[in-house]
Amino acid sequence: MADHQYNQQIPAIFQNPDWEIPSPKPPKPPTLMDRVSNTYKNVSQTLTGAKKDSGTELEDGTRCARETSAESSTLPSHQKGSATATNSGTKRWALAPVIAKFRSRFDAAFPPHRYYFGHTRRFVLLYAVLPLVIFILVVIPLVIGLSIGLSRPKSSENLPLPGNGDAVYTGDLTYYDPSLGACGMSSSSNEFVGAVSHIVFDAAAPSGSANPNQNPLCGMTIRVQRDYVEAGMGNRSVDVTVVDRCEDCAARDLDLSISAFAQLALLQSGRVKANWAWLT
Repeated sequence: MADHQYNQQIPAIFQNPDWEIPSPKPPKPPTLMDRVSNTYKNVSQTLTGAKKDSGTELEDGTRCARETSAESSTLPSHQKGSATATNSGTKRWALAPVIAKFRSRFDAAFPPHRYYFGHTRRFVLLYAVLPLVIFILVVIPLVIGLSIGLSRPKSSENLPLPGNGDAVYTGDLTYYDPSLGACGMSSSSNEFVGAVSHIVFDAAAPSGSANPNQNPLCGMTIRVQRDYVEAGMGNRSVDVTVVDRCEDCAARDLDLSISAFAQLALLQSGRVKANWAWLT
């Protein structure tokens, strides 16, 4: 009877085995929104010049200041590269107020939450303003530079001008029926006359003169030489007088009268190669 009462007074004690003890839940990994929020917070602090203090945030939200090595020691400390780090940090924080001021003014003029022409501010800046800026800063200067370069007169050193010595030039020969030429002289196809390229004619023109009749090449003589292989006549030459300007000729080409061309080649040839030089 006593044993029965003793068993009723003392409750049974049960202990869970180790495998039944619940383990603490692991912390949840940061979500994408948390990462974006932290990144935006860091960028905002950098632009506004906000500096993080040297304290450490505790679990309850309070901050505990860390004691640096320089503060904990009374001896002077010399750190390698401290001057370089200080200079770079000074430059970075010196630009931060300027960037923040520009950003605040830009946001005040163009609020980011508004729509412009039915699109967000980001869309307008990326697809309208940026291409316009690139066009103004790159395309327009490039076009102006090319136009200036093309408008400059070509150097006369490589042109077949009379002042370049006794040089012999090679070019194409064509023929035409002359009349009143650029030199103001009327000629016929029976005369030994011809026209030089517009490039050479314009390069020899006096500076500021708009009258082609005053060109010094007018009336000068050119000796043209060619191997007349079509008729088996060997090398033949003819002296022609410059009376005109050939618009379609290259720099070393000549356009001769019909009679002058017939002295060097058959008319049905149309275009042949020949050598020529200025007669002094």
